[in-house]
Amino acid sequence: MKSELAILAFAVILRVAIVTHTTWYAVADTRDYHAFAYNLIVEGEYKHEYHGEQEEYRGFTFYAFRLPGYPVFLAAIYCIFGWNQYYAYLANIVCDTVSAILVMLTTRRLFGRSEALVAGGLFAVHVLWTPILMTECLFTALFLMLVFLVVIGAQTRSTGHALLFGCILTAAFFVRPIAIAVVPVVVFHIFRSKRLTHSSLLYICMLLPLGFCVTLWTFRNYQRLGEFVPASTNLGFHNARDFGINTAFMVMALRTEGMNEAQIDRILRKSVIALALDRPLTSIRIYSERIFNLFSLDPAWEVENAMRRGLKGPNASRLIEALYRKLCLQYYFTYPLALGGVAILLVRRRPLHGIGVLVGSYTLLQSLLSPNNIRFAAPLYPLFCLFGAYATTQTLSFVYRSSLGARGPSTGRAGFHTCWPADTIENTQRQPNRDEES
Repeated sequence: MKSELAILAFAVILRVAIVTHTTWYAVADTRDYHAFAYNLIVEGEYKHEYHGEQEEYRGFTFYAFRLPGYPVFLAAIYCIFGWNQYYAYLANIVCDTVSAILVMLTTRRLFGRSEALVAGGLFAVHVLWTPILMTECLFTALFLMLVFLVVIGAQTRSTGHALLFGCILTAAFFVRPIAIAVVPVVVFHIFRSKRLTHSSLLYICMLLPLGFCVTLWTFRNYQRLGEFVPASTNLGFHNARDFGINTAFMVMALRTEGMNEAQIDRILRKSVIALALDRPLTSIRIYSERIFNLFSLDPAWEVENAMRRGLKGPNASRLIEALYRKLCLQYYFTYPLALGGVAILLVRRRPLHGIGVLVGSYTLLQSLLSPNNIRFAAPLYPLFCLFGAYATTQTLSFVYRSSLGARGPSTGRAGFHTCWPADTIENTQRQPNRDEES
């Protein structure tokens, strides 16, 4: 327990040092989230009059362009502590701490304590999204809660556990709708482990909170916009450019006709679908590129903005800025480690309780919904830490066993193997001689 607490303390101290020297700037997505939160607090209405970078949308009032999960989270923080972005940064640290705990719990459940410590250490220095006030930290914590519940099989235990899973799923969905990527895995687990009648009851309990909240949200949007909007009105806008649609010209023309955001989104989505069906080879190419871009190590504009402005503002520290830049390079060794861990697990046919399927489901669905960059892979990175930790411990265990085989058991350092898996302990444990037995 002391080692786990030390990792968590290090993670918190590192993040506090970074956010203390970070300055918030109102740009792009983070500005939009704060505008929605501000209007919730001041006017009591979820809306945002846009005055940002996209000229075609300037002066337009949005009511459902973004799901309300993260703006409501920000509004709650600012209502309690006051309108100061430092408190939102501290909330990011809390979310990261929860994520670190869940990473270690999940890894320990699957593999063991050694792997849990390594995975916790890898995630402890993952500060890429901490100084950025967007959905990443909050959504990653919620997503890992769902992953942990799937791994321990909580959703199949009782209706109460299924209902708890459904509430967390609902919260995650309203931060990012990609949270539904966990549903296929859970449905399969429930179907395989329960009778049909009991499975149906668990399905209802799991999906009831999500269905209820989505119904309320859809009804509100229909009243406001006159369109069926179960999620957000940015799906068409996000996908149109990949298919060569001139969104600036099209949006301006539709605004001239007096259309609202939902109507514009509907027309853009129809245009995208028509082009995708008319050009199947182009659609396959675009989809493949999106999958590749999800795991690309090219820095997202959010990270570049943090480096250029956020860590160079009035609170800047050259040491902290340099540290942040160096820590962003950890992807270059975490990804290869994760691939090694996956390869070892496949060879050994170790059960993962649906985590592999979940990563695949997330990747395929996310690539279908929007263009990708490293930001959209944020909730998957803790799982890469998990796989990387397994590769690390298995490699060290192999090296240790090889050295014991070359030098003999007596040359090994006493107690070194006590934290390694049971098969290593059995192979390296010193056998008593006959004199000791007598």
